[in-house]
Amino acid sequence: MEDAPLDERCGRFADYILRNYIDSALSDFPHPDFPPEIWTGTGTGNTTNSCESFHKYFGENFTSPHPNIYKFIEGLQNKQKIIIIKRQSIVNPVCKRKQKLRKERKMSELSRQYEEGELTCAEFLDKMSKRMMRAHL
Repeated sequence: MEDAPLDERCGRFADYILRNYIDSALSDFPHPDFPPEIWTGTGTGNTTNSCESFHKYFGENFTSPHPNIYKFIEGLQNKQKIIIIKRQSIVNPVCKRKQKLRKERKMSELSRQYEEGELTCAEFLDKMSKRMMRAHL
């Protein structure tokens, strides 16, 4: 890649990511330890990491390392309510918006193009990152 960093540590890190997290018939590591099905939602870039979500919630709601016990219990109860609502939404799913469905289809198409060799790794990452950035603006 033309714009790849020259530091060999970056190459080793990229190999580590490919070997452990990216499943691709085109890579030297076709069987990762943690394939995308484990860490993404519906094969896209949406994480399903419940530990990360829980940690984020606590970081946002408890700014002190030793919060007041009543505030701590209230925070746990609020988190429990959120979890109950999420579990109920699994049983009774809400239809996805057209825009989100279109985005997921495009991301799946980009993944297919990369896996079939129609896109280089740099092109795939560039297009996927632009798609993800638009979603967060």
